[in-house]
This record gives sequence, structure tokens and C-alpha cells, in this order.
Amino acid sequence: MDRRNFHVTIKGLFFDERGRILLVREPSDVWDLPGGRLEHGETFHAALRRECREEMALECEILDPAPHWAWSARDRDGLWKVVLCFRIRLASLAFTASDECVAVDFFDVSGFESASVAPQTRPLLHYLRGLSASSL
Repeated sequence: MDRRNFHVTIKGLFFDERGRILLVREPSDVWDLPGGRLEHGETFHAALRRECREEMALECEILDPAPHWAWSARDRDGLWKVVLCFRIRLASLAFTASDECVAVDFFDVSGFESASVAPQTRPLLHYLRGLSASSL
């Protein structure tokens, strides 16, 4: 494998009225943002809408024309990922479990820190801490 290659993953940022972030629990008991890998020829928005439907059986409205936050990180599979995050709105939280997602929940900064979060998503903590500090 060429070590210069990255997988691109598109993630959704959904915050509740208390400022907590929505995470999805995978069958492996790891928490992650909703979303997934970009497929060849797919736009960022199309990928995120598809992933929200596949994972949670929910439709999302994407609020950003370009990524709101982005970073690169190595995931538990050892592959480097470019993670592009877009703020989303969900019309409903009537979640339906799938092969990819068995639960959803909201996390504040301390809950995120103590949860078993996917390594590719851990850098989100930097942004969440910044939000908490700016809201004081």
C-alpha cells in the first residue's frame, strides 16, 4: 500500500440545544460521527446524505457549502483518513438501527473524552473544547 494515500471520509456535525454532539455507535461499540467514506465520483454532500440514510435511516440537510472542520488522522485500521465535517440538520431523531449503527447519543466534552471514540474522530475534541471555551 502506498503510504501517501488517504481515504476521504465525510462526517456530519449535529448539535442539540445543549451544545452536545451527536455520535453513532457502531456494532464494535466504538462511537463515531455519522458519515463515512467518499465513493468515487460522489460529491461530499451526496456522500453524507447517503451515509446518514444507510447508518440511521435519517435524512439530513447539509448546512455548509464547504467543510466546517477538517483534519487528518490514522484510524484503528491503520489507514490515514482525511476527515471533512459538515454541519447538518436532522428533521427527526427517529433513528433506526442498521448493520453500521446500533445506537445514537449526544455527548458533551467530558462524555466525549471518556467514550470509546474512533481514533479518526478523536481530533474533534480540539474543536469541541474551543466551542466550550467560547460559550463561557
